[in-house]
Amino acid sequence: MTDSPTDLNGAKILLVDDQPANLDVLNRLLERQGFEISVAINGPMALEVAPRLVPDLILLDVVMPHMDGFEVCRQLKAHPPTQPIPVVFISATDRSEGLLAGFEAGGIDYITKPFEEREVLIRVQTHIRLNLTTRALLQKNQALKEEIAQRDGLKTQINSHTQSQFVGDSPALRGVQTALAQVAPTQETVLILGETGTGKGVAARCLHDLSPRQGGPFIQVNCGAIPRDLVESELFGHEKGAFTGATNQKLGKVELAKGGTLFLDEIGDMSLEAQVKLLRLLEERTFERVGGTETLATQVRVVAATNRDLRQMVRAATFREDLYFRLHVFEVELPALRQRREDIPLLASFFATRMGSHLGKDLQDLSPVVEQALAAHAWPGNVRELEHVVRRAVIVCPGEQIRVEDLALEPAPHPLDTASDWIDLEEHERRYIRRVLDYTNGVIRGPYAAAAILGLNPSTLYGRMKKLGIERA
Repeated sequence: MTDSPTDLNGAKILLVDDQPANLDVLNRLLERQGFEISVAINGPMALEVAPRLVPDLILLDVVMPHMDGFEVCRQLKAHPPTQPIPVVFISATDRSEGLLAGFEAGGIDYITKPFEEREVLIRVQTHIRLNLTTRALLQKNQALKEEIAQRDGLKTQINSHTQSQFVGDSPALRGVQTALAQVAPTQETVLILGETGTGKGVAARCLHDLSPRQGGPFIQVNCGAIPRDLVESELFGHEKGAFTGATNQKLGKVELAKGGTLFLDEIGDMSLEAQVKLLRLLEERTFERVGGTETLATQVRVVAATNRDLRQMVRAATFREDLYFRLHVFEVELPALRQRREDIPLLASFFATRMGSHLGKDLQDLSPVVEQALAAHAWPGNVRELEHVVRRAVIVCPGEQIRVEDLALEPAPHPLDTASDWIDLEEHERRYIRRVLDYTNGVIRGPYAAAAILGLNPSTLYGRMKKLGIERA
């Protein structure tokens, strides 16, 4: 039978009658029209056949020995597998009480004997077409319900394990959420790409929390904040006496993350020497501590992240090609905030509400003019920059309504004429960190100091400052 509800060829009909002559007439009539016919010669047989066959229509005689058609219909309607099947009664009487009893039993139509073939065909075709159309609509409705439930469940699941960077409902963000949910249950290595401030750390934590390893440790290593000569020791640990100052054995992050997730942030800053050992860890699941000879095995999932172009680094021979191919088995690219501008009002409201609650301020909703100002900003620092701007605005706003002047947004740069005039991403980051340091008078540690405002660990901020050539005020 075809999927079209209007194509009746191959539709299944169950004929129930104790008179062979009636069965023969109906069988020949309906088979000529392309219907698939099954026959039951009494009520009990019909009740046995119907659940297995699940016909598209039942033509049911009323007067039969042992069990009349009304009782057969009542029992069919009492069981879920056969309840939706339309039943048309056939009877030699058209008395009103017979019609009423048929409808009360669950029938949908009543054909009187002797019948005309044309009448039977019209009734049969009409009711099968209605049944198939209804069934198709119900299936479509159920599919839509399941899709909605899946999306809502996914959103609930993602939101329950993520933080502010994933507030929003833009297509770009939904794509990230779907990708995270797809790869989280696997053991695959994941490479998270995205500009500074897009939430790569949040995505890594989300992967861990949605994975079978959620009960294990989540260990984060910022490769850019560790001196290059200490990266191997930090990752793989060292034995006592391995180098000057190694007075005790130290377990590395790989061992500490056993049974969980090792998140390598800023993987592009890892030295080539450390890359060799990381490649071995990914391929063989083994490593040695610095200064040790014992080969250790580990079960750890590696998630790496970077805001750099690793392919360009491979071409420049500053990143190993074999490690790159091993890392990017599954890539998740986080959109910049400018690529999900429709999420800005939701994000800003989220940050304002959270900060207002922290300060005991009962803020009103953001005004359209404030939302417009936020939407027009370039946001080179992405979600992190938006959060800091809104947090500051909540602190300085004198009343219950954030004003445009409270945002203290830098004006958008004028159009530039030459490629040499463009400010690269690192320059944006450099200016932004300096701006925050100026705001905190150079204070880095503390609940309202620069590191907290930037959403970074103090050691990570020190590492970024060193890399960007920023001196502490």
